[in-house]
Amino acid sequence: MSCGVAKCPDLAGLEIYLYWRRSLSRGSLEMVFLSYSHTDLDFVKRLSQRLIQSDVKVWRDEYKLLPGDSLTDRIRGAIDQASILCVVVSDRTFASGWIQQEIDAGLLREQQKAGFSVLPILIKDVQLPGVLGDRLWIDFRESFEDGLSHLLAYINRTSAADSMSGTVEDAQYFLYYAAEEGWVGGLYDLAFDIVSFDREERFCILALVRFRGNEVATQEGLLKRGIQSVKNYVLCACSHEFSTNPARVELHPNKPVRGKFYVQAEEGDLRFDAQFEVKMLGANRGETTIFNVGALFSQVCRPDEERK
Repeated sequence: MSCGVAKCPDLAGLEIYLYWRRSLSRGSLEMVFLSYSHTDLDFVKRLSQRLIQSDVKVWRDEYKLLPGDSLTDRIRGAIDQASILCVVVSDRTFASGWIQQEIDAGLLREQQKAGFSVLPILIKDVQLPGVLGDRLWIDFRESFEDGLSHLLAYINRTSAADSMSGTVEDAQYFLYYAAEEGWVGGLYDLAFDIVSFDREERFCILALVRFRGNEVATQEGLLKRGIQSVKNYVLCACSHEFSTNPARVELHPNKPVRGKFYVQAEEGDLRFDAQFEVKMLGANRGETTIFNVGALFSQVCRPDEERK
């Protein structure tokens, strides 16, 4: 494996920071495709907002389609990237030919992709047609909040995310870390949050790292390479590389440093791109500190688990 480090000053720091922070406690890495009649747009807007606030990615034609886009191609592409197709069902739903095409595409995707599902969402008293009638459905007819709670519970159950946390300490340092890994659009995704304390200092270092695999980093592709613990595969590769090529940054009080690097397999086709943010928190008399970002990975790497 190899790594490369480069400065990346144009990252949207605040957005990435909040996303990473929320990702460690959220229950989902799923993207939901909403299929609906535009007569139900008020409900869909409300639902979209609440799902996004719960850190669920939402695809909706109103803000995802651009002028000149092929409607069919964009919708099919979005369904391919989604984990759930939610069909908002009212008395106008099945009068739309587009909705039927989206349902058909979703049913086909359900046969092709493990974990993908088509889920009706009832907002009116409507008899579900045969193709949807024998499915689990979410009831929003009596209470929006109850329906939302059940929908989020369903999304969480279908999420492939896994989390871990722990501490590492010695005579000089204390380190706490938490991570969440999962699959976004079928590709590996790892969010890492590390807080490092020097026992002789009055400040701590907060590091946030986000890894995203390329098109080869699917569950099937990684298993073919004998990689059972992707998390440790990535972290131990970083530990090995940064042990000989340290990644040092200069930190100023409460001023984050952001950057990016990559982890790539020796054969060249498997790659994980990473973005990081490092920030010094607490009192340090206004002085700057040189911090080795790469050293963090040696603390959380578990070589014995890499291929278990």
